[in-house]
Amino acid sequence: MKKKSTGWYLLLFSAIVILFSVNFNNSFGFLIGENGEQITSTFLGDVVIDGNVNLKNINCFTEEVDVNAIRVIGGESTLINPTIDKSGNTEVEQAYVLGNNYAVWVRDDSILHIDGGNLNSSGDYAGGVCSYHGMVTLDNMKINTNGIGSSGVMSTNGGALIGNNLDVLTNMEGSPAISNIDGSIDINGGIFKTLGNNSSFALVYRNLSIKDATLDSYESDGIVIKGSSTVTFNNNSISNGNTFLRVIKNDEDINAKVILVKQKDVNGDIVVDNNSKLSIQVNDNSSYKGIINGDNKGLEVNLVVSSNSSITLMGDSYVSSLSNGDNSNSNIIFNGYKLYVNGKAIDKIVNNNDSVKEEDNNKDVTNDKKVTNNEVKSNTNQDIVNNNDKEIKKEEDISSIDTYDNDKVIHKNEDIKAINKEKDDNNLVIINIIGILFVVVSVMFIVKNSFDKKM
Repeated sequence: MKKKSTGWYLLLFSAIVILFSVNFNNSFGFLIGENGEQITSTFLGDVVIDGNVNLKNINCFTEEVDVNAIRVIGGESTLINPTIDKSGNTEVEQAYVLGNNYAVWVRDDSILHIDGGNLNSSGDYAGGVCSYHGMVTLDNMKINTNGIGSSGVMSTNGGALIGNNLDVLTNMEGSPAISNIDGSIDINGGIFKTLGNNSSFALVYRNLSIKDATLDSYESDGIVIKGSSTVTFNNNSISNGNTFLRVIKNDEDINAKVILVKQKDVNGDIVVDNNSKLSIQVNDNSSYKGIINGDNKGLEVNLVVSSNSSITLMGDSYVSSLSNGDNSNSNIIFNGYKLYVNGKAIDKIVNNNDSVKEEDNNKDVTNDKKVTNNEVKSNTNQDIVNNNDKEIKKEEDISSIDTYDNDKVIHKNEDIKAINKEKDDNNLVIINIIGILFVVVSVMFIVKNSFDKKM
């Protein structure tokens, strides 16, 4: 029997190496998408989707820092029932401004739909799903984060995110269930719960709409607004600490609007700092119970109440203007407290022939800085201190997000693109070089053997 040349074995091995390098994208590093469908696969590391793909029952996991389990950079894709696991700590600024350590990162006008599935993250500043100038729709998905500063879902840099019937739980401090840094988020149904300190169920810099959801921020503020925005609550179940709403200036003067629609049993104080304006509307059979601008610091606070809605005061409250659909104010339950409207005190139901009771001229209502026990307790729980332009900033505190700078984001985004491309290219280059070397050696052996036979 003629013995096969060693060169042929080497050539066969070379072919295997080259085939491995071709399929490397789809198995251990990143997935380059094409039209089609893939069923049940396991991916380790940075899975990149660039194209139109439909993936079912995939498992994606990574423990690397600043590496996503799934990164979408192009096309329109759908994931059905994925299992996604992410760990690995990173820096605060990168994580909140970029989302580069999130489990799922959707960028560059990409579109991603996820239907069902489970996502778990356990690294600090390793959130769940981030839309970074992308478009994300999540349906019936369960998201659990267990690290400091790890939001459940986030939109930033002009991204958009829609969540339908999600189950989101964050367990550590500084981890809102919903973070809208610079984009838009629409939530329809689902459960959003936070267990850590300084973890509101929503952190908002831009517009947010939440409907038919269960919102629970344990002992933290319900919602923290740090940018000019419109936030709409429609028929949700809301549970929070002593403060329902806190408006805090970041790097811009804030003009925020909060609208309650068919929103029953909203409890907790409304706190506005001295650089912020807030318009709060209590509409369509909504009810609110708490203290509004109790320290009278808000730059401007305007209150609108529909005739079929109600407000129950739990302390003296201060607003710049009041527009009440019920001229008698019978839908305001004073509880012995006063509502100051542009310096004039209202503490009773007004009959048509009555005038609004004015505070004694000797008392300076504008400078009245009464602080309630509830507010002191809330400030203690939240560790958020506003002293004119100064905020306490801790690495583990959600306020560290305040470093957001759009020019800086664009610059860092380009850096990350370059780093990711270099990393991906280096992996492929190494494998392809190995394959080529084996091919060259194989050919040399074959040619040598052929020459030896002729001799």
